[in-house]
Amino acid sequence: MKLSIIIPTLGRSTLKPVLESLFMSKNIVQYDIEILIIFDGKKPDRFFVNDSRVKILETGSKQFASGARNLGLDKATGNIVAFLGDDTIVDPHWLSFTFAWHQQYPAAQDALLGRIFWAKSLADDPFHQWLESHAQFDFKNLDKGRTPDWRHFYTANISLKKSIIGTLRFSDKFSGWGFEDAEFGYQLQQHGLNIYYEPSIKVYHDDKQNIGRMIDQTKSARQNAFIFEALHPEVKIVPVGFKKALLKEIIVWAGLFKFIPQVRWWRAWKKAWLGL
Repeated sequence: MKLSIIIPTLGRSTLKPVLESLFMSKNIVQYDIEILIIFDGKKPDRFFVNDSRVKILETGSKQFASGARNLGLDKATGNIVAFLGDDTIVDPHWLSFTFAWHQQYPAAQDALLGRIFWAKSLADDPFHQWLESHAQFDFKNLDKGRTPDWRHFYTANISLKKSIIGTLRFSDKFSGWGFEDAEFGYQLQQHGLNIYYEPSIKVYHDDKQNIGRMIDQTKSARQNAFIFEALHPEVKIVPVGFKKALLKEIIVWAGLFKFIPQVRWWRAWKKAWLGL
């Protein structure tokens, strides 16, 4: 079994600790791995890693996360593919647990979704705690037993068999933030993908957020959601009709409680999601 770890990047400072966390994984010498770092554009001249397990790739022109991941898929030689972010630091047991899981679940359609926590410096911040189960991820419901599906194809910590991917690739229609990974998950689900959630497979997200950035990302996700719906008309993502009217009414009434930070954040999130 060989694992190809695909990490798209713009060369952010968080990439170094991500690589260090992989190199410090428990019993790493026991495993056959390759780490594909794909720069969306040109690689900075100052970037260098002296490790034969690391392959440095460049898209050349701007292709966003989708294009970078596709280049990684084209070059990956492992029969298992894992997607990480350039800001998701792996737990020391991430590598060994990932190999053990895929050995236990060898079927081509079986995929592994791990848990994404905030980095230690962000974990105790109330806003980041709220983001974890609202505007960014759905771990609140997954931890309660919800069965994961294409909506949970989080490329910050997911691995699957390369055989089910085949010639499928991330769509090049998306730009900015949001839904390009879910759309790829949707394609794979049409080909039989089953996603299993295992919270012991941990990464730590080192990406400081604020309300303004959340709003910008939500606006980007809204535009990408329309692209998703155009690619798959059978899927409805952005609320319309009665659902939109009801959500707008809830936003109005929630304004009475906007002195509560979580309510204020939720209103800002939903207003951006509805394009208000």
